[in-house]
Amino acid sequence: MLAGRHTDGALFVVPLANVIGAFILGYLFEALTRTAPAPERTRRSMLLVGTGFCGGLTTYSALATGTAALFDDSRIGIGLAYALGTVVVGAGATLLGIVLASGLHDRRAADRHEAGGADS
Repeated sequence: MLAGRHTDGALFVVPLANVIGAFILGYLFEALTRTAPAPERTRRSMLLVGTGFCGGLTTYSALATGTAALFDDSRIGIGLAYALGTVVVGAGATLLGIVLASGLHDRRAADRHEAGGADS
């Protein structure tokens, strides 16, 4: 059985890494699909950054192990909050990344349109 102290440090580090990774994936997805110069280049970029970098950054297997350890230590409430909270906050971070990338793209498009209109 894992001691509670072993999982307590992971209660902050693992969800933080997962939420940051989820945000980056959401931002990347939106930014690349809106501004992609070529579909093949976009696919490769998403694989490199999404699967490579974010796959290495996020630690959902550690989340599962930490949750199981909390359950094993009879800390069911904390385990449920830890697992579900990480997933819900991660989903929110992904959505935030999508919204942020979309807003930046829309702003750049508007700036280019105004600049083009001023030259005409």
